[in-house]
Amino acid sequence: MSQKSNNEKKSAAKKKNNTWNGAMNFFIGGCLAELYLLLIRQKYVFGTLDEVLAWDAYLQYFLYAGLGILALGIVLALLFRKASGWKRSVGTVVLCAGAFLAVATLLIRKFYVTALTPLCFLVPAVMLLGILWVLYDRECSWALTILALDEVALWVCRKGLNTQVWKSKVIIGVIVAIVLAALAAVLFRKADQNGGKVGSLRLLPDDGDPLPVYVACGLTVVSLVLAVLSTTV
Repeated sequence: MSQKSNNEKKSAAKKKNNTWNGAMNFFIGGCLAELYLLLIRQKYVFGTLDEVLAWDAYLQYFLYAGLGILALGIVLALLFRKASGWKRSVGTVVLCAGAFLAVATLLIRKFYVTALTPLCFLVPAVMLLGILWVLYDRECSWALTILALDEVALWVCRKGLNTQVWKSKVIIGVIVAIVLAALAAVLFRKADQNGGKVGSLRLLPDDGDPLPVYVACGLTVVSLVLAVLSTTV
């Protein structure tokens, strides 16, 4: 009995360490990504003419570096796909770092501040959601992710519904988002009836409560309908 108790304690401690390590990975990665974006904002957007010209060349090198890191991350992820522990984590971290560096740099070079400003808000949002996914129950994480996507949709509504060019496109997007929210509620209802799974895909724990997800889907539908009726709301 004592040996079993010790094994359970070791397993619980290992799981706790993995949880905190995952949260710290998201936190450190998000901070580094945000610092990179803020540095570009200071030197490439609001810098002197010499700084802007220099950083225009630097960004080209960062793009190539991001693509190289991304390729390395894909190789490591494939190489360690059956491994566990730090080896698998290294492949994932390198892949994500390369993908962010390449995609963010490409968007900034192509769209300038139009891409940089949303990225500066998106990075901490993704960081916080990642930490929540690691630390909190799955149903809570799903609900917060749905609400975060709803916030993005509401921002698009506020920007697009007052323009003739984008109004019809935004309305179509809202309809699609409402349908997706309804489908998500149905999907989680089905998962709740099948032990948290839809087919072989696990969406909830065995004893998970889908109520937060239903509330998030309902709030999404209501907020989007109100947004279409009035951008002030």
